[in-house]
Amino acid sequence: MEIIKLQGLEELKKKENLTEIPELVQRYLNADKGRDSRYGFKMSTYEKSSPVDGAGIAYHSILTVKKDEQTIFTVGGKWRNAYGYQEDNFDLHIVEHRIIDNVYFGFSTGAGNIKVVDSNTKIVVLTFNMDEYKKTQARITLLQRVLDDSDAFLSYIDNSLTSHWHIGHLERLSDNIVVLLNQHSDSDYDAVSDLYQIYFWVKGKGIGVTDRFSTELYHPRYKKNYRIRARSSASLFSEGENFVEVLVEMSSKQKWGATHQMRIEW
Repeated sequence: MEIIKLQGLEELKKKENLTEIPELVQRYLNADKGRDSRYGFKMSTYEKSSPVDGAGIAYHSILTVKKDEQTIFTVGGKWRNAYGYQEDNFDLHIVEHRIIDNVYFGFSTGAGNIKVVDSNTKIVVLTFNMDEYKKTQARITLLQRVLDDSDAFLSYIDNSLTSHWHIGHLERLSDNIVVLLNQHSDSDYDAVSDLYQIYFWVKGKGIGVTDRFSTELYHPRYKKNYRIRARSSASLFSEGENFVEVLVEMSSKQKWGATHQMRIEW
């Protein structure tokens, strides 16, 4: 039986560190949105989609920056592949660009990054993940309610997820106990859940989480447009003053399953 120790409010607070937004990033955010020409700069983004027979669509994105009619900077490329087994790179997806002043310009990417470029050196001098900043900000706000409100707990975990991790199945074993399955997809499409984690919430006590477990799910041959997920079913089989014991059974539509007996302590 695996023992899970719940983390209380003080322990959860220690995990959160809200970094201050760097000055150049704040200036980027304050700059005029949609103004492509300024201080001698001219910025433009080229988007292209390329359908592939027997697969999906590949997407390209290229940012070009000119200064006094001379090209000084280009960035981007193929950020989404047509085949599910190929890894996408959303940091190559140019979402937006802005001119900061007569030296600096910047752009934001599909990976949530804001990147600031020095036009004199033509290199990225600062990268700041705005998506992660906003998620951390949201988690800190949610901490005020997370131990007393199961919906706040769900939002807190949702704002903690990294790339390819998704909220799976949520089960309320009682008004005070929630079991949440999170699973990891191995691709953005035509994906299987290759990893999973189980979270536990006990009202007024804390949040606990298991290690990451591997599944044995596989990609079906000769199929397209599929998503193979893991499923969970949880039940409470013992409860004491400072613990509960939970059985979690994993399954899928493929011939795979696993059983976890967990003792949740606080």
